[in-house]
Amino acid sequence: MKTRIILLLFTILSLTQCYAQINPRVLGIAKETHVFAVKDGEELTLDTYLDSSAIVDGKRPVFVYVFGGAWENGSKENGTQIAQFFAKEGFLGVSINYRLGIRKYKKGHGLPQSGFPAQDHFADAYSYAIDLGVEDLFDATKFLIDNAEKWNIDTEKIILCGSSAGAINSVTAEWMICNEMPLAKSHLPEGFNYGGVISQAGGVWKRGPSEPTWKNAPCPFLFFHGTKDQLVPYSSSSFSGIDFGAFGGGFLKEQFKANKYPHYSVTVEDADHMIAMLPQSTSLHDMLTFYIRFVERKQNIVIEATETYFDKAPTMFSR
Repeated sequence: MKTRIILLLFTILSLTQCYAQINPRVLGIAKETHVFAVKDGEELTLDTYLDSSAIVDGKRPVFVYVFGGAWENGSKENGTQIAQFFAKEGFLGVSINYRLGIRKYKKGHGLPQSGFPAQDHFADAYSYAIDLGVEDLFDATKFLIDNAEKWNIDTEKIILCGSSAGAINSVTAEWMICNEMPLAKSHLPEGFNYGGVISQAGGVWKRGPSEPTWKNAPCPFLFFHGTKDQLVPYSSSSFSGIDFGAFGGGFLKEQFKANKYPHYSVTVEDADHMIAMLPQSTSLHDMLTFYIRFVERKQNIVIEATETYFDKAPTMFSR
């Protein structure tokens, strides 16, 4: 293969997945776990975090976290801290589970559980995994919409935030909505769109090498991406002999700029796939700024930021 296959290999260690129907209050925040779907004999759950002491003017916005882990590892518990942060800011904080499609594909096709899917399985495996993840994200969203009155939430202000594989699910979900694709139309209410998408080292991964197009204008985006990401390309990549293309934050921000789609981009020079996780500790207030300016105030603007480290850029892998 001429082009190195870019895969999400880093493993986010899953925390213990024991939960009660309603968990004790943590740091003044009420946590509940809900089953939003049952698929392939698997209960799919989401956690909600609600701080009733947070001052909210009107209905609550919603922050939905989608974990990463190569569609093989990870769980909703990876989003506990960031969901709690947004709950304290007056959001309904949500962290969701979804089916781990690469793990399921390997098992279903008798492939080794370790390592990459073989080249002749690549497009099928990753298309399958992303479709499962996006479908489950849509169903979690529909569950929130159906329970909007219970939580007093504003369904026009549901913000997605994904890390790595979760970011690809989130960005691809919005791309499917904008292009009126069957998966979106069959799982979401007519006319629904997200209020915004926050992508931590994500992008659109799709069949075919052609660049993604947008039939309808997307919701506002916040892109975080490192220019030396080895796993999810900052710009774009196609695969020799494989009917598949990957389009990262760097590519999409230029596309958005050319089409005058409102967006906020944070490019981290020489950083690698660490940017899939780092913004959750360094850039939470950038995320809040994105929400206030782009979602709440609906400012039709572009903000472009470049972070340059004078010592060493954030890295997950030694180079």
